[in-house]
Order: sequence, then structure tokens, then C-alpha cells
Amino acid sequence: MPAASTAVFDGYVAAKHLPGSPLDADSVRDYCSRVRQYLARLAVAVEAGAVDGDPLAEPASMATARSATTAPTRSPSPSALSTVNAHLTAVDDFYRHLGLGPANAKRHELPKTMFRMQALIRESSRGDH
Repeated sequence: MPAASTAVFDGYVAAKHLPGSPLDADSVRDYCSRVRQYLARLAVAVEAGAVDGDPLAEPASMATARSATTAPTRSPSPSALSTVNAHLTAVDDFYRHLGLGPANAKRHELPKTMFRMQALIRESSRGDH
């Protein structure tokens, strides 16, 4: 990750660990991991010339960067779509932190059966059978 991205990422991580953060510790860990992955993909996209301008400071570049870095993660699997949506949520949070507003990434429609499966998994993991 380039030094400029590392400094921005460090600021994001510090802000997520401030008292009163609306996210619990697990969510903070997940968001930080997803943003770190995004910044790594972003560095590759910038190096390849797929992004013009500074996507960490310019809204127009942010939109191009989001498209350039999320296209390779798309997959037809419902669980993969859920993972992509989770990454997009973290990236939106990151750009809000930078003061650029959300990246407004279009979320994938998840099949209704996916929600039923998740509910059953949560129910079974509670142990009240």
C-alpha cells in the first residue's frame, strides 16, 4: 500500500477505535480489514492507470476507483454477493470518514432464501433447540 494510503488508513483505524464508535469490536475489525483490502486493490488500479485523479480526495475519482476495484469481486454465488455487499458497506463508511460521502455503490439483490438460511443458522447457533 502506498504511504499516502497507509496514512489515510491509519487515520480511519484510529477513528474507528475512538470511544463511542457505533460499531462493536468485531465490526471495526471487519471494516478495517475490508478497507485495507480495498486500498490494496486501489493501489493496483491506480498503478495500472485505471483511475484518474486522487480517489482519496476527489469525488469523481472515487466513483471511478470504486468501479475499477469492485468489478473483479463480482460472483454469481449468493454468499459471495453478500460478501461483496459487506465490502461495499465498509468502503462507503471509509469514504464518509474522508468527508467525501458514501461511494454509493449499488448493492446486489440477495435471494430471499439467503435470508431464511441466515435466520436458521443464527437460530441454531443460539442453542435454544
